[in-house]
Amino acid sequence: MTSSALHRLQTLKVLLELQTRRSAPFRSPELHQEVQGRRAEQMARVGCSSAIAVALFLLLCGGGQAESSQMQDSLRPSATSLVSVSQQASQDLTEDGFEFLKEMSDEANNLRTYSFQSEQLVFKGNKSTQEKVNFFFKKPKLIRAEEVGDYKRGSVAVLLSNGSVRGHLGGLLSKINATLDAKSDWVVGANGYPLVDSDFYSMSLVMVNFVKEGKKCLVTGSPVKVTGQPNPVYVLELYTDASKKQLMKRAYISPENLLPVEWFDYKDGKLFAHTVWRNLRLNTELNDSLFQL
Repeated sequence: MTSSALHRLQTLKVLLELQTRRSAPFRSPELHQEVQGRRAEQMARVGCSSAIAVALFLLLCGGGQAESSQMQDSLRPSATSLVSVSQQASQDLTEDGFEFLKEMSDEANNLRTYSFQSEQLVFKGNKSTQEKVNFFFKKPKLIRAEEVGDYKRGSVAVLLSNGSVRGHLGGLLSKINATLDAKSDWVVGANGYPLVDSDFYSMSLVMVNFVKEGKKCLVTGSPVKVTGQPNPVYVLELYTDASKKQLMKRAYISPENLLPVEWFDYKDGKLFAHTVWRNLRLNTELNDSLFQL
C-alpha cells in the first residue's frame, strides 16, 4: 500500500473511532471492544477502497450500532404489550390466502410512487432494537431509505436503476458514499431483510412464493377489528405448513388499498420483529434526484 493510501486508511480509522464513541452509551465495554476489534481486522484484510465500503455499510446495514442498539427504557412497556398482543388467539381465518396475496401483489404493482415512514421493533434475545425509516419508491424500482431514528441516524441507502446500491453513514461519515451490489449482505435492515425486497410489491411476491413452496396462508373473509388499529383490517397469517402448528407471519391489511399497515414476524413460534407503516402517500410526484446519491 502506498503512503498516501495508508494515510487515507488511517484517517478513515480515526473517523470510525469517533463515530463509535458517539454510540458508545448503547454498548457494554465488552461489546464495544469486540466490535472495534472486528473492524480493525476487516480493515487490515482489505485495500483502502474496500475498507471504505466495509466501514460504511457495516453500520448502515447490520453491523456496528445495529448489533448493540437497544430500546430506551421508557419504551420497554410498549414492547411487553406488543408481545402480549402477538400471542393472542388468531381471528377466524376462514379463507385461503393465496388468491388474496395475488390481489395484494397486483394492487402494489399498480402504484407509480409512494412514500411512508416505517417503525420496526426487532427482538434478539433479551434485547430490542428499534428502527425508524423514511422510505420512498418510484417505478420501475427506485428506492431510497433514510434512517431517522436513534438507530443508525443519518444513514441513507439508495437502490439505483442499474440494480446497485449507493449509501453513506450518518454523522462524520455522511460525506463518504460507497456502491455495493444490491444482493450484498450489508444492505439489510435491523431484521435482516434486504433493502431490494422492502417495497410493497416485492414483499407480496415473497409471500406468494412462500405459499408456492408449501407454506399455508389464511385470511379473514372480511375486515375485522383488532387491537391497535383504529379501523377494521384483513388479518393475514402464514404458517410453516398445512398443519398450521407454527405461525411465521401475521399481517394487518388495509381494505382500502390492500397494503399492510402492521406486520408481525416470528421465528420458531416466537415474535421476532414488528413493523408499522405510517404517513403513507400514494402516487405523488417524486423527483428523480431523490434517487441519486
